[in-house]
Amino acid sequence: MLIGVVALARRDVLPFINYQPVAAVVDSTSIEVRAGRNGDGYVPRVYFTYAVNGQTYHGTRVTPRDLRGKRRWAEHVVTDYQPHTQVISYYDPLQPDRAFLSRSASGFWGMIGLFGVWIAFATALLVRAIRQRRLTSA
Repeated sequence: MLIGVVALARRDVLPFINYQPVAAVVDSTSIEVRAGRNGDGYVPRVYFTYAVNGQTYHGTRVTPRDLRGKRRWAEHVVTDYQPHTQVISYYDPLQPDRAFLSRSASGFWGMIGLFGVWIAFATALLVRAIRQRRLTSA
């Protein structure tokens, strides 16, 4: 379980810490439909161009995880990005071809909250195991 939490933290939290801002220009937008067990999900796509150290890159992610949601939400997200407008993109210094646009902290704080709950649960289990061991050895 700890490995899963660490993997999620690496995927969801590190982009907020390590990625660097860079100027970008919005090229176009679209909404991608993804079929799922609970119905269709909608991923807002913003096609944008940015440059790092003289090299031009193209991105499509609004969020680090490619979040999907209801169609109305995706439509609302893409309305914030009009073609030919300047925006700030966040790119991975180790892999400059990886970038996203929205640095909303809602996912970040949710991840921190889940991690805190997990740590509290693991600590409670550890304390319980230590107490039981002391009682059985006495």
